[in-house]
Amino acid sequence: ELDRLSPYLSRGARNGEGKGSAFVGTIDANWSSLGTAEQTRTAEKLVRALRAQGVREIMVFDDERQLRIQALGAQPARVLPAGNP
Repeated sequence: ELDRLSPYLSRGARNGEGKGSAFVGTIDANWSSLGTAEQTRTAEKLVRALRAQGVREIMVFDDERQLRIQALGAQPARVLPAGNP
């Protein structure tokens, strides 16, 4: 199911036994090979897909537990570069 959301997700789940409005996930190492524009397009697509399923709070981390994609409430997808808090 994660592959349908994004081929770059290695883990992810909604809260509330899979029915809640928050999603926390992890992107795989292949994410780093994407250029900035492609990361942004991919993040926006992921956020749209999750919002279509009722998710409103989205946080996706890398394997180093750094926040890489964030979309809270109605805010657009925000892609954070590696190494930034």
